[in-house]
Amino acid sequence: MKFIKSYENFIIESVSFTTETTGRDDWDIDLKKHASKFTQIVINMSPAAFLKRVQADRFTVDKDKVAKYAKEFKGNAKKVPAPVMWFSDKFQYDKGLAPSFHDGSHRMLALQEIGIKEVPVKVIY
Repeated sequence: MKFIKSYENFIIESVSFTTETTGRDDWDIDLKKHASKFTQIVINMSPAAFLKRVQADRFTVDKDKVAKYAKEFKGNAKKVPAPVMWFSDKFQYDKGLAPSFHDGSHRMLALQEIGIKEVPVKVIY
């Protein structure tokens, strides 16, 4: 995976179905239950592309959370959960549709704010 601005230790995640997969317990229960039915890939994506794809204009931004993340990320945080987009099927992903669920919009807003150009994003379908 390629990182811009020497953030190679910035996001550390494995591509496996563990409780760290999404950072949300309710999603992880489903992932573990149905893991054999899902495909998971990791792609590099700009924060702007992620936010456009998940239609970030449809959620309420917590500016305090974004500021907190930006400050933490500038300090080269060692473990930041990778953003996730979860599609109901490959067709939904391939056609460029919005994901059924996502996690990581505030982290991506913070990364965008501090100038990160590209980060790995987990795509599950």
